[in-house]
Amino acid sequence: MKYIKLFVAVLLLSSCASQGIKTTKYQAPQNVYFAGVSFTGDFKDNALNYPYSYDISKKKALDTIFVQKLKTLNNPSLNLLTSLGNTETADALAISLAIDLETASVSQVAASQYKLVADLYTQILVFDFNEKKVINSYPINLQYITLFNHKPDKKEISTIFEGFYTGENPEVKTNLFDLAIEKMNHIQIKPKYGNRLKVNRVEVSPEAEKILSSLKQPKDNFKTIIAQSFSRYMVDNQQVAMLPYTKGQTIGGKMAARFVNGDIYNLEIPSADYVFNIDILNFKTLIDDAQSKTTKTQGFFAYTNIEMLQPDLNKKYMDSKFRGTEHVVLLNGQQPALRESYLETLMNLFDGFSQNITETNDDWYEKTFHPSTFGQIKNEFKQIRTIINRCK
Repeated sequence: MKYIKLFVAVLLLSSCASQGIKTTKYQAPQNVYFAGVSFTGDFKDNALNYPYSYDISKKKALDTIFVQKLKTLNNPSLNLLTSLGNTETADALAISLAIDLETASVSQVAASQYKLVADLYTQILVFDFNEKKVINSYPINLQYITLFNHKPDKKEISTIFEGFYTGENPEVKTNLFDLAIEKMNHIQIKPKYGNRLKVNRVEVSPEAEKILSSLKQPKDNFKTIIAQSFSRYMVDNQQVAMLPYTKGQTIGGKMAARFVNGDIYNLEIPSADYVFNIDILNFKTLIDDAQSKTTKTQGFFAYTNIEMLQPDLNKKYMDSKFRGTEHVVLLNGQQPALRESYLETLMNLFDGFSQNITETNDDWYEKTFHPSTFGQIKNEFKQIRTIINRCK
């Protein structure tokens, strides 16, 4: 495979100090059983959600690779047992590295240059092994971007994804299992948490769906990306437990988990105490090429509505519109990857959202809201801050 160069490698794993371990009082390490690598969703979803990863799992012993990596785990609050052994205890917790979704986008950026953007969306699932009930999840996203001097074929793309798992591709510097261990080094797993949070619903307006369709982005996959990305920033920036998103469910539901060793579990997703509903309203892009003969500035805008409510009381704590904005400088003739640009705009919006729960950032407010709504938004974030403290 001939690469021109590594364009950029972006690790979509925020603050590794998230879910920090409390050391003020000694607690015996929590026993957690390693249940293996798994794929979420039904078997029929393989070709759509993770065709490369699933094919790799049939050729590579992913459980064995991960178990070897887990020998480097360094978390004094966690006693990880790599053999299921006796799981009949009342608090038999298990952990799985679950593969949710992969995407591979190829776009032509110049006459003889093609950009490949490969994304892998996963999560560390913590569940009660006996009851098969999910307790917590820690999303981990990995992205790799590179340039080819030709349009890459499926074999070349598969080699990139294989590098995510095996670390054998020198072009792919970071692999998924190393990232999972880095995350696990800084989490504190408990049999129970405070009030539970969850992204309950993601909707896409007809206007936004039309744009996604033109970019060849499947709507259901997009919803999963949005829900998981929002959850990841909440986990990393607010140190709260988030239940995993499940498509097509209302408040509770089940998640199918198919393990690479052949086991299949239907994991129960308990009802959340507080939920977020996210509406993707529209996308826009504007170009300013008047300032230079050689470059142009392109702006990307993502319009959303975010709602937070308490389902059992039908009480809303937030219901407001947000505008994500990003700008890039391009050479004249250079074409941006619109799908990736809109996603990055949304990711930065969610990052800002989760950070502003703790402390107001005036610059973020200026570019995200109309000034007339500042007072309302600050009051809504104040309510969310109180709720977040109950969930830790």
